[in-house]
Amino acid sequence: MAETLPLIAVVIPTLNEERFLPRCLASLHDLDYPADRYFIQVVDNHSIDRTPDIVRAHGASLIEAEKRSIGFSRNTGAFSRKADLIAFLDADCLADRAWLRRAAQNFTSPEVVAAGAYPLVLVSESNALQIAWAALCRREDSGVHRVDWLPTANLVVRADRFGAIGGFNETLTTCEDVDLGYRLSAQGVVLYDPSMIVYHLREPETFTAFFQKEVWHAKHNITGSLSHGLRLSEVPSLTAPLVFGFAWFIALIGAFWSQALLFGGLLTAALVPGVYTLRGLRRCRNFPLVLAIYFVYFTARAYASFAEVIDLLLRRIRRPPGAVVSRG
Repeated sequence: MAETLPLIAVVIPTLNEERFLPRCLASLHDLDYPADRYFIQVVDNHSIDRTPDIVRAHGASLIEAEKRSIGFSRNTGAFSRKADLIAFLDADCLADRAWLRRAAQNFTSPEVVAAGAYPLVLVSESNALQIAWAALCRREDSGVHRVDWLPTANLVVRADRFGAIGGFNETLTTCEDVDLGYRLSAQGVVLYDPSMIVYHLREPETFTAFFQKEVWHAKHNITGSLSHGLRLSEVPSLTAPLVFGFAWFIALIGAFWSQALLFGGLLTAALVPGVYTLRGLRRCRNFPLVLAIYFVYFTARAYASFAEVIDLLLRRIRRPPGAVVSRG
């Protein structure tokens, strides 16, 4: 007797996604997975475009959620109906036909609590920046291996373990995927599987858009780490932007005060993206492009990190004596 495949809930948060959602849902209807073993839950944040009509036209379940964090939307979909596995996908993504079948294969061991990978881009629809950044994020040559966290654009979790930790931290605006990953990894094994292929359709097309996106992504980088307890593996991602930003600050002071400070600051600022560039050349051979990407990346991350530090300090100063801080 053949083993029954796990029942999978595919959860997609949306807000005015009429541009990409039709292709996303069409890809899910073409999956190489039994139709009675998965269902689609679209959680909409009161879109004012055609998003709800598109969901109904494709026969997916539609849930109207409050306008809160994206973690809240994902939790709403994940907890709305029972399943063995919960697959998180973004509305601007396409799933490969074998996506869920590959995902399910990772959960034959009870130790595995989550599996996924960084999304790819469609080369035919992408420019050099988008292709390079996707290559830098994705580690295709490393095979299936254990990691601490995975992006929510392509993430499948064991439903009971997800529920046991309370799902996503709904107080986080961003970095909720990192926070979830670290809490899941304390429950079992989180696997990076490059055969779980998802394509992202909305990677930034310009360096300006890339800068803005990374500022947004880093908005709660420090808060997220504090919420689950800082891990040693997080230290580089937290400290590198701060070192980069502080080095530029020192160089700026040195420009008016001391050549030693100026050149020391510039050298330190150059080392941070330089080290990441040398490492990234294994996945993208375009040295000028990779260096430019990491320069913009660390500029954005430094800006967001210092803004978050200032915000945390101001909130601490304004907090009434004896106030209790919720950890989400």
